[in-house]
Amino acid sequence: MLLVITLYILIFSQLLRSIWEEGSLVYKDPKFWLQLFSIFIVAYVYIGI
Repeated sequence: MLLVITLYILIFSQLLRSIWEEGSLVYKDPKFWLQLFSIFIVAYVYIGI
């Protein structure tokens, strides 16, 4: 359960960072999207959404 909460916190913090740095969700850094995508993959595999 703690891992699930941690994953959601990571996803939320990445989205907040994109809004803070760019002023919108249209974030241009490919590394950001790669990190977010990998977090989603781990969450998908672990939770089995």
